Amino acid sequence: MIKRKKMKKILIFGAGGGSQEILRVIIEDINKLHSTWEVLGYIDPDKSLKGKVIAGYKVLGARYKGDPSGIYGTCGLIDNSTRAKIIEEEIKKAGFQPASLVHPSVICSSDFKHGEGLVMFPSVRISYNVEIGNGVIVNYNSCLGHDLRIGDNSFIGPSVTITGGNYIGSNCTIGAGSVFLPGRKVDNNAVVGAGTIVLTNVEMDTMVMDMPRKIERSKSN
Repeated sequence: MIKRKKMKKILIFGAGGGSQEILRVIIEDINKLHSTWEVLGYIDPDKSLKGKVIAGYKVLGARYKGDPSGIYGTCGLIDNSTRAKIIEEEIKKAGFQPASLVHPSVICSSDFKHGEGLVMFPSVRISYNVEIGNGVIVNYNSCLGHDLRIGDNSFIGPSVTITGGNYIGSNCTIGAGSVFLPGRKVDNNAVVGAGTIVLTNVEMDTMVMDMPRKIERSKSN
């Protein structure tokens, strides 16, 4: 007789678009292959949402009233500081385990290492000797080159290309479609704007962007 593996219970912290995307795109696709996650519902402090059913699951309120033992939690908020606070204070301190959710389509080297609470969307490609910290989100179609380090609670947008030997610190936001030349460093709390080519190192607490608004023609003419 084949013994079925018990599903892991998970709560989704925040009922907004980012968390729903984790549910509909990652968790549901994982469960299509193997029945892995039993979703208990959403945790959200918005009182107007309590009791509502979103994408088939109920918003339970600001707190989970049951025993947290053996239950996982995930958070899809894009804002790095808010997501880090929720993971630390509402998931870990409350006794839940941060869930690492990697879409089945992700391709990675066998030596890939990551911390807890990783969220990785479809079609990400990961080369060898890559290490990612806690609470990081890597979005659709991004390419992570060899010898890469990414610190805790950073956000990598869709279709980002990071070539070899780069370093991205903690709490960084890397905008969609940005491209990194080899061997560059982005220090903690930095922001790289969408479509930016990272030619040089980016200092701590700095925003870089090379996509100014362009007017091709005026509607008034």
